[in-house]
Amino acid sequence: MANTLDPMDLKQIITLHLDSSSNRDIAETLGISRNTVNNYIRLFKASEYTFKELLSFDIGKVESLFHAYHSQDDHPIHLQASFQYLAFEFVLKSC
Repeated sequence: MANTLDPMDLKQIITLHLDSSSNRDIAETLGISRNTVNNYIRLFKASEYTFKELLSFDIGKVESLFHAYHSQDDHPIHLQASFQYLAFEFVLKSC
């Protein structure tokens, strides 16, 4: 099951980042993919706001700037389908 990040999760990522936690530690703390953390950190840095400014925003503002999504979205759906197909083919050929 994919993790769904809400604006509070995003604020937790920002808080932990400001506390000098590594992206790996943030991911472990929140129980999400490191790639998800990496993606959001990139988005935060690309925004016109500092991390402290982002943290001061209310939840609605954070949500409007960075919509919540499933952390599984780190991987394009067409690739996931390809891997499932390949796994199926591997099982067929190994029998």
